[in-house]
Amino acid sequence: MRFFSNPANSSKGGQEDLRDTTHYPAGEEPEKLLLNRTSNYLGGFELSDILGTSHHTEDFKATRSEYVVIRLRVMLIIFTLAVPAWIVIDLNSLERGHLIPMIVARMIMTGTLLMILMQSMKKLTHLRVSVLLVLTMLASTIFYSAAMIILHSGIPEKPLAGYEAMPFMAIAFMGLFPATLIYSLSVMGMIILSYVGLEFWLGSLFTIETINTLWILFMIAGVALIIETGQLLMLLKLYRESTRDPLTGLINRRVLMKQFSAEIDLQEESGRGFSIFMFDLDRFKRVNDAHGHLMGDIVLKKAAELMQEGLRSTDVLARFGGEEFIAILPGQSGTESIPVADRIREEFQNTVVVTDDGAEIRLSTSIGVTEYEPGEKIEDALNRVDDSLYRAKEMGRNLVVYSQSYPTENGITLANTEPDQR
Repeated sequence: MRFFSNPANSSKGGQEDLRDTTHYPAGEEPEKLLLNRTSNYLGGFELSDILGTSHHTEDFKATRSEYVVIRLRVMLIIFTLAVPAWIVIDLNSLERGHLIPMIVARMIMTGTLLMILMQSMKKLTHLRVSVLLVLTMLASTIFYSAAMIILHSGIPEKPLAGYEAMPFMAIAFMGLFPATLIYSLSVMGMIILSYVGLEFWLGSLFTIETINTLWILFMIAGVALIIETGQLLMLLKLYRESTRDPLTGLINRRVLMKQFSAEIDLQEESGRGFSIFMFDLDRFKRVNDAHGHLMGDIVLKKAAELMQEGLRSTDVLARFGGEEFIAILPGQSGTESIPVADRIREEFQNTVVVTDDGAEIRLSTSIGVTEYEPGEKIEDALNRVDDSLYRAKEMGRNLVVYSQSYPTENGITLANTEPDQR
């Protein structure tokens, strides 16, 4: 069953756009941060790229999480073995009153690290990976505090270097991970504040030794931040070079197929569906033939901007090949997404690109729309939306055509379908 929409059936007077209006359109840039003026010092990147994850795509978050969790597992394995192994040293160095409590603390620490390691072996979201890293650092901080309290109880004894080095090691280990500034500062702040609280509890906060230690901790934290953000910038650079279309800046076909798989997995887990758009610029070959390929590139970039402006930040838009683009609209049924497609078609229709010699290129696009049907293969959904796009071209271009493999409740809506003569 198919729905057809064209200029006479625009979204303004047609079906209500039921999308979540709390999201920014995908092409709408957030207000520029004053701090982004430092981009010249970051190799063209903006500070917002490393400040937090709000400007990162879901695919990049997943890619970074895979990188982080591998390093986290290695660190957890090493410390799960090293923490109980230190008991041999404790047996030969600690007073009897401190030995048993320290062994208990070490076994609890080992069990905690083992539990975190087991959790890290599961399928994880980027948020859960971040939580596991925080828990690892929190566990080491708590263990250090417990060890210092034990060593200062009863008859105090001076801790070995292996204990005194723990806050330094915790902060230094953060340099292993490509983390954002906000996240890194939060974790390091937790470690330093715990150390300050411990020294206050022990009554040695304002000693020269504690102030010296704090100074070193801040110095190590600064170096770790540089290493972390440097890793993040490098990872971003490699990611963008390998996943972005160099002309339009949109994700490429390879990443699109990963997004399809992720949406299908989510649909199977939660029942959340999604719609698919396929765009094709009408008579694009004429632009290249009449005005040259450089002007054709300008038209393609403008087309990508128009599509982004009509979509949410949570929607996925990719260049599929040539003048074809595909969008995934998570959480949107086919009928809900028709007004979205029609509004984008309208924007194309109302857009003119002026060449260097003053000639006007009027844009238009044909759009195929379908909703993913549970259980089907990605290829089946793509073939159906491609068929819808072909039907839009066949009927005269500058149209939106929606189809499913099953009958719909609304029947067929066919508006004025005079062929596009441009």
